[in-house]
Amino acid sequence: MLCGCTPSAPTASGSASGTAASTAASTSAASNSELGKLPVPAGAKVVIVTGDVATYSSDSPVNSVAEECHKLLMQGGWVPYGDAGQTRYFKRGLKRLTATVGPSYDGKTMISYSQEPLPVDIPAPSFAEGVQFATTTKQLNFETAKPLNDVVGFYRSELAEAGWKATTDLPIKSGVRDELIFRNPAGDLLTLGISEYKERRRVALRHQSAAEVAEEEKKFKAEMAAKKAKEEAELPKVELALPAKAKEIERSKGRMNFSLPAGEAKSYVDELRKTFESRGWKERATTLEKIGGLVAFTKGDQTVTVSYTDPGIVAADVTLLTSGVEITSPADAKK
Repeated sequence: MLCGCTPSAPTASGSASGTAASTAASTSAASNSELGKLPVPAGAKVVIVTGDVATYSSDSPVNSVAEECHKLLMQGGWVPYGDAGQTRYFKRGLKRLTATVGPSYDGKTMISYSQEPLPVDIPAPSFAEGVQFATTTKQLNFETAKPLNDVVGFYRSELAEAGWKATTDLPIKSGVRDELIFRNPAGDLLTLGISEYKERRRVALRHQSAAEVAEEEKKFKAEMAAKKAKEEAELPKVELALPAKAKEIERSKGRMNFSLPAGEAKSYVDELRKTFESRGWKERATTLEKIGGLVAFTKGDQTVTVSYTDPGIVAADVTLLTSGVEITSPADAKK
């Protein structure tokens, strides 16, 4: 049987009590949360505070609220660490704070704080402009109108307090950059790079842990060893019979030089062309005259370039240059 009773609506006192409880809960969360302890302008009201975000609303204009937040955070020991639109970043130790101040749909100004741990503590000077820090590469970038000495001086002083020491007295030129390397007792490495751009300095400071440095050095050594092994590896050989009248034969890796009687160089090169053609080699850059010439033979990544001078008055000079292949003669097999 249905009851004809009508459910009672919440009383005004009950509604007020619920709102008060909700506000009290948010206020309590704000006081207990690290983010909730961050300073906000007078009159700002808690919207929500959790372990990940703290949001407030204010009746004051966006610009004045943003500047007041900036001022209060700096007073609390937070150092400016870049910005993007309505968001400003601050750093304190190994924490980066994101502070966003912007308009709300209801006409109020919203304040939002969140923070994240930083993988490394890299300071940015007060004169830095356009500060950006990438957590994945552990690199800080910024621009400044200050001269190179001011940038270097700041980091020498600031990093020394944290146990870092420059490995050289002055920055070293590396391409278009001036670089200064810092190391700490743990073996970590900081590379400060400064380049000139339209009377300004572009600055990059990259951190590498001792393990990362060791891995990079290991990789470099492996690459150098592989390169050396490749260079020392036995090259494929192409056998060429030297003229019987060849004299003053000189050989080195990738080069052979000898002389022939006057007037005989071109005929020797003509015979070489037939030999290479019969073996599947291709010709390129051919210039052949009685007094001199050049012809290049290629096969895959192998190259043999033959040049000669033969004025007809003195002995002709013939030179063979090779890449990716080694020239041998039948006489070599008998040695």
